[in-house]
Amino acid sequence: MKAIRTLLVVGGCIGALALTGCASHNKTTAAAPVNAKCPMSGKPVDNTHTVSYKGQTVGFCCGNCPSSWAKLSDADKDAKLAAAKK
Repeated sequence: MKAIRTLLVVGGCIGALALTGCASHNKTTAAAPVNAKCPMSGKPVDNTHTVSYKGQTVGFCCGNCPSSWAKLSDADKDAKLAAAKK
């Protein structure tokens, strides 16, 4: 009985970790954006629209910009992010 209870507890913990691992697919991330201006539009960042890029949180002005960002090459992303940080 003790072994079954332990299995259930461990299994529940693994399940909880798996569910929290999916949080990276949400439209917000935990850290504050490194940029104040949207790299796509130049408008002010809305902290509810962010993605993680190269270990940084990148903010956008609206929910449409992250999908446009995703289509860019890394070189284009680097250039746009550098300009948005200025």
